Amino acid sequence: MRTLSAVKLFQRISSEKSFCSLKMSIPLKAFAAGSIEPPRAEGALRIYSMRFCPFAMRPLLVLIAKEIPHEIVNINLSDKPEWYLKKYAPGKVPLLESDTVLLPESLIVSEYLEEAHPGRKLLPNDPYKKAQDKLLLDSFAYMPVFKSIFSQSEHVEGFEQFWKNAEIIENGLKTRGTKFLGGEQPGYLDLMIWPFFQIGVNAPKFRPELKLPRDSMPVLMEWTDSMLRTREVKELVDQDHLVEYMKARLEGKPNYDVGLES
Repeated sequence: MRTLSAVKLFQRISSEKSFCSLKMSIPLKAFAAGSIEPPRAEGALRIYSMRFCPFAMRPLLVLIAKEIPHEIVNINLSDKPEWYLKKYAPGKVPLLESDTVLLPESLIVSEYLEEAHPGRKLLPNDPYKKAQDKLLLDSFAYMPVFKSIFSQSEHVEGFEQFWKNAEIIENGLKTRGTKFLGGEQPGYLDLMIWPFFQIGVNAPKFRPELKLPRDSMPVLMEWTDSMLRTREVKELVDQDHLVEYMKARLEGKPNYDVGLES
């Protein structure tokens, strides 16, 4: 495995922290059972997350895009803190918390952030265009991509099915004729589907038998390349850390603190 210099590692970890306008210092390391809940300052917007969870990434991308001040508390999903289960019994992430809000589910949280906070508009103003975006999102079957990192026997099948299902996104990009589905910068639809494509484009890095459809889906591949260059994705997660996490997850030993070890 390639060894990072101390300076480069610090820069990568710092980039993951940079988009969080923290009101208090909260470690990025995941909180596990036996931990103490970090106090939330009055007025602070907090999101409970896991650095590599694609569902939790959805509202995080919205927070970055709209530049909404917030703080992040990462949860160890294999050994959940008692205080978190008391707060939210299902124990899933993401979970949004403020003085007046306690809201789960990635799409619900993301749309709430879009509607409740000023900043860059992510959903179209036109009701019909907004409905079209939501219909396309609802029509995209992304779940097969998880086989590429969870399965030892069906990873090729799942990977290929994911990209076959992604033809609907390729066609959407062709029809719109724009760099992103949201126009010249990522919109709500781009941000909601990206975390699953992020798995898809990174899986071949540790499973060389998986091949990206660069010849058959050139428009979609150009979109994934463009997404990787966006501020939102760069500030969301370090791609090398994500690959390292996925490799460990495949081995049944998920490390939620990849890249944060001292």
